[in-house]
Amino acid sequence: MPETIIAIEGKLNVLELESAGLKDICALGGNHVSDELAVALRDVGVKHLHVVFDGDAGGDEGIDALLRLPHVDGIMVTGCVAPKGNPTAKDILVERAAAFGA
Repeated sequence: MPETIIAIEGKLNVLELESAGLKDICALGGNHVSDELAVALRDVGVKHLHVVFDGDAGGDEGIDALLRLPHVDGIMVTGCVAPKGNPTAKDILVERAAAFGA
């Protein structure tokens, strides 16, 4: 398992982004990151989960919920909302550079 993962809301978005050459992307199946998910990812070696929510009302709700996520030792969880609609490969690359310093 990679140490850094980017999570997005939808499974189809993952396929689109993987076809654009991006790796280490997973789908939440919605706009919620539970503390149980953060703990499970930490337990398999993930150190940083960066969530890119859709640029819509659901994404706004997701980022609000992410801000209320309890602190989980050993994993840094960060997030943002895509500029508009579903995140594109360009959005993810920009976010990856900003979040991971790459």
